[in-house]
Amino acid sequence: MARAPGYRITESLAQDFALLFLADTATGKQVLQIGEIDLEKNRADCRLAYDPRFSADGNWLAFGEADQPNLHLWDMSRRKAVHRIPLKDSERLIGFSRDGRTLVTWHQASGVLHLWETLTGMERHKVTIGDSIKSVLLSPEGYTAALIKGNAVKFRGLKD
Repeated sequence: MARAPGYRITESLAQDFALLFLADTATGKQVLQIGEIDLEKNRADCRLAYDPRFSADGNWLAFGEADQPNLHLWDMSRRKAVHRIPLKDSERLIGFSRDGRTLVTWHQASGVLHLWETLTGMERHKVTIGDSIKSVLLSPEGYTAALIKGNAVKFRGLKD
């Protein structure tokens, strides 16, 4: 599989709006803009996007929506949104598995990691990691999480 061109994400806040701009790192040229602001028509079609993450191969982009608990998945080969997943509460995006087939999110309040199937947008399974976790980092292969709790680091497998 050919590697997708390198992308850089920049987030621009303009009053209450956020746009995601994707640029090719080699040329600096804009590849994609998610959201639109038309000041002449006093209209905005954008969300307060947060935690944008690419899959390792650059084929998937995921981001959360700050003002509503939604998870967005984009197929970057088609530069098209493919899934909008409504959530009960906002979750932090942790990252993708190496093959891009799984996206991991963290609902900090409940201490649960959710693993999402990128092709379908469906939850594959969830893993309870408990409370008092300060941070979650995903290993490069995407199926082991490093959990930072107090001054300790613990590792947790995430496979079914």
